[in-house]
Amino acid sequence: MTLPMDISISTDPIAADAAAPLSAIWVVAGALIEKNTGEVLIAKRPAMKALAGLWEFPGGKIEAGETPLQALRRELSEEIGVEIQLNAAFPVNFTTYVYERFIITVLLFRITDWVGTPVAIEHQEIDWLPVNDLKSVPLTPASHAFAALL
Repeated sequence: MTLPMDISISTDPIAADAAAPLSAIWVVAGALIEKNTGEVLIAKRPAMKALAGLWEFPGGKIEAGETPLQALRRELSEEIGVEIQLNAAFPVNFTTYVYERFIITVLLFRITDWVGTPVAIEHQEIDWLPVNDLKSVPLTPASHAFAALL
């Protein structure tokens, strides 16, 4: 489903006509699955960012001219210091959320092969959890929606 770029949404029906169009943001996220244990990597959002302290699957915005896989490779290198093998990154699903000032669409990839050891570069911390334990940690809305799909 494609959302029009000029959607205006307001919770105040009187102000609806004055509402500015929402920005559309496209994001990729990677669920790194450890082959031997089946655990998944999650990362805690830093204090200075929106949704601070919540856990998520690492990733970030798709830049102009990038494919989702190119963005995924770049973001995971920047955020957790790993190089993903593109033939081991499989699309799982996507989800869209409408916030007050923007619409965000997140594309989740399941990743089964990478080079390097993940480290918390842009996050407060990272952790490996069994997939069934994801429901016990405070996740971002998008990550929460994806947890059941892994």
